[in-house]
Amino acid sequence: QRFSVSLSFIYSLFKLFKETKNIKPKHGGGKKPLIDEDGYCFIRKLVLSKPDITLQELCDEYEKNKKIKLSISVMCVALKKLNFNRKKKLFTP
Repeated sequence: QRFSVSLSFIYSLFKLFKETKNIKPKHGGGKKPLIDEDGYCFIRKLVLSKPDITLQELCDEYEKNKKIKLSISVMCVALKKLNFNRKKKLFTP
C-alpha cells in the first residue's frame, strides 16, 4: 500500500528476482529497427560512391544486399540520420 502497487505486481517482481537475481525489466519492448549499424554503413558508402542515386534506387540496392525491403520514407529518414540531403546536381547540357 505504501507504493500503490498491486499484489500481483509484487508477486511477479518476486518471481523475476528468484529467476534472474535481478529486478531489471527483461526488455525495452518495441519493434526491432529495420536498419542496423551495418546497414547505415552500407547506405553511407553507397551514397558516397553514387551521389546522384535516387531514393528508389537506394531502396532497391539495400534490398539486394541486405534482403530487407525498405520504403522510400524509411530510406529518407535514414539519410537524414546520416546527415545527407537529397539535393541533386543541376542538369547542364
